[in-house]
Amino acid sequence: MNKFIFGTALVTLMFATSANAAIVLGPGNGNLWTFNDNPARPSNYVGPDSGNSYWDPGPISWNTTGANSFVVNGSVTNQYLAPLGDTTNYLFATPGSDAIVSWGKNINSFVIRWGSPDDYNTLTLSNGDSVTGTQIGAFFGFTANGNNANTRWVTIYDRTPFTGFTASSTGVAFEFDGTAVPEPSSWALMLSGFAALGFAGYRSRKKVAA
Repeated sequence: MNKFIFGTALVTLMFATSANAAIVLGPGNGNLWTFNDNPARPSNYVGPDSGNSYWDPGPISWNTTGANSFVVNGSVTNQYLAPLGDTTNYLFATPGSDAIVSWGKNINSFVIRWGSPDDYNTLTLSNGDSVTGTQIGAFFGFTANGNNANTRWVTIYDRTPFTGFTASSTGVAFEFDGTAVPEPSSWALMLSGFAALGFAGYRSRKKVAA
């Protein structure tokens, strides 16, 4: 039943955004290990921070733009909060200190563990398209108020290729982690949605030609 609901929501959002090639959201799944290749910093670390690791669909390079964002493990009150269920290393962004992830090649989708989504969190793809914590909440049906129970695996897809993204926050923090290859059930939902979108586009072109 939940898979049906997620699939329906995914298809609905795809139709809603197909006209302007905006980001398409979907449920996701994965394994938390991306930033375990990088050392977790102490809470008083003064950045910026950077490193290399792997985040499906391939190797990544990442960096932060200020002194207050870095790879951590655990939580510190009013500084950063580990995404729900994440006992591994993760990365976070704070006001004036963005976190940037790059694959160095064109891709169309990836899966992210978005911690405690809030209305002051924004993820901007290198192609200029962006999605906010508020939109994540609307898609999954909760209010984006920083509640860690709302942490979600999110599949982010864009028909316009991109090479990476920038995580930024105007509030306390935007915490996130990466994933390995999504489970087959997640890809099945995405593919069914893409097929529906393609069929709708075909029918639209056919009407115009007529």
